[in-house]
Amino acid sequence: MLLNDALKKIQILFAEKNYVLALAKINKILKKNKQNLDLINNKSSILIAMERIDEAHNELQKIIKIEPNFIEAYINLGIVYHKKKLHKKAIDSYERALEIDKKSLQSIFNLASLYLEIDQCELALEKLNSIYVEAYSIDYFHQLMAECYIRELNYDKALAHHIIATEKNPNNPLNWFLLGVDYVWAGDKSNAEYNFMQAIKLNPKYAEAYFALTKVKDIDISSNLFKNILPLIGDEKIAERDKVFLYFALSNIYEGIKDYEHSFQFMDSGNKLRKKIQQYSFKNDLSFSEKIQSVYKFKIKNLTIDHSKVISKKTPIFILGMPRSGTSLIEQIISNNNVVFGGGELNTIHEELKKIIDSPTIENDIDFVRERYLKKLDRFSDKNYIIDKLPLNFLWVGYILKIFPHAKIIHTIRDPIANCFSLYKTLFIEGALEFAYSQKDIIDFFNMYQTIMHFWKVENKDQFIEVSYEDLIDNPRDESKRIYDFIGINFDLESIDIKNNKRWVRTASDIQVRERINKKNKQQWKDYQNNLYEILKNFD
Repeated sequence: MLLNDALKKIQILFAEKNYVLALAKINKILKKNKQNLDLINNKSSILIAMERIDEAHNELQKIIKIEPNFIEAYINLGIVYHKKKLHKKAIDSYERALEIDKKSLQSIFNLASLYLEIDQCELALEKLNSIYVEAYSIDYFHQLMAECYIRELNYDKALAHHIIATEKNPNNPLNWFLLGVDYVWAGDKSNAEYNFMQAIKLNPKYAEAYFALTKVKDIDISSNLFKNILPLIGDEKIAERDKVFLYFALSNIYEGIKDYEHSFQFMDSGNKLRKKIQQYSFKNDLSFSEKIQSVYKFKIKNLTIDHSKVISKKTPIFILGMPRSGTSLIEQIISNNNVVFGGGELNTIHEELKKIIDSPTIENDIDFVRERYLKKLDRFSDKNYIIDKLPLNFLWVGYILKIFPHAKIIHTIRDPIANCFSLYKTLFIEGALEFAYSQKDIIDFFNMYQTIMHFWKVENKDQFIEVSYEDLIDNPRDESKRIYDFIGINFDLESIDIKNNKRWVRTASDIQVRERINKKNKQQWKDYQNNLYEILKNFD
């Protein structure tokens, strides 16, 4: 009984994230209970939380030697391998746990989460559906189901599961936040605002919810909402990750009242903190870009690929270029046509080619990339044309044309100053576009982008078109018709009316592209020009 009480106290410390004290207490108890498997397993959980992964691995091996059927050890072992990016071993560990208990919810949740991380949504759904009845009352189950459907671009089902999650656990602010994000993507600002407010009521320190709210609602600096946000910046208990969201939220608020000096100050603070957290180095991107060009010249350029066995009749439309260069706007215009499906930013090509770039058998591996990509397109829609607007596909233009000779590639270009500033003022998903949080890094990345696009122009003359964001804004009818003619589909003036396009949008332009085409964002950087010395110095 005393041992159980001690363990409960340790679990409370763990829940409070007081890992150092929790570890000290459990080590003390273990001195007299060296063979207690529950204690050892709890210790491994603490070590995992402290990112002491190898130590956790050693503790778990002790358990398995003593009791080969201790299911919790295999679950934690799966987490250890997952953190080490040893995905096959992680899967094997979770599957071993399922051999012990085929309805182990935690094993299936963890396995589904891993499958989502490695872009195996079908397998994640298969696992989750196997416990549909047993897990239906658990909100996390519906969060995972929703994420699966988001990855499969089935947004209606994702929304349905997020709604169920809020019903099953209305006291979890994350459920309301995720539902709010759905409504942002759907263009429903009113419902998005309501759900973000619900999340904030449950957790008044919910930094990410405040940031999301500023995207759909103007917040007055005399309001209680603003007065709630400002003190959180100085709260030592608020994690640095969350302070990034708060800085960008405040930047949005001040921009809304045209106080650009304060807006930039908070924007700049948020960027500096995000850069510090991510520790980005441009050298890695530069060397990777050079490797892509080298491999193309010596292995891919003259490669003969047999396309005769390709079954899919889909024509991919790749919209690529610098992020924030107008790719979302062009997707909205093209996907207004009823023969085109807007797939948004699909990361398959980028991630799969990254995996095989160093492979000695890259020539054969390319076939697998093509097959996997086309199967995914077939799952998404039965329409003949599917848009992939991941901007970073600019790295792979020559590869794409080799793998999909029938693909249509549209390269968006934008005024460098406007493009670079738009990057600096935007908070992206964590881990994505890590170069975007320093003016110098943005400039270096932009120059790298121009270099590789020049390379593709030389290597693949007249195989793709360029569309200027400024030309499109100034003359939407003629530029849109030029795009439609390049793709080979009939142009209709209604295509320009992007406000009528009701598709979900999951990019940084999720709110902006709901508006009619207008010129107000072309020169927005001028409101901040006094603070853009580095960008102006390089491109003016």
